[in-house]
Amino acid sequence: MFWNKDDVEYFKPLELWTKGGKTGKIEEPLGEKGFMKCFFNDIVEQNDTVCLSLYKRVFPIADPAVFGPPQKK
Repeated sequence: MFWNKDDVEYFKPLELWTKGGKTGKIEEPLGEKGFMKCFFNDIVEQNDTVCLSLYKRVFPIADPAVFGPPQKK
């Protein structure tokens, strides 16, 4: 899934999930080649796929022309 130990450490806070509905997390990197130890809430089946969501929801900056000037507290 990853190329090296640094990649594993970078993505460690993200949640893993499977197409079978199980969730898990990355516990620690193993060695220097990008292998990792993961824990899931149930046994991962042989035909299940482990996934990692690589997107972040970003809200647009509020346009003052549409929403008016920012209010001070």
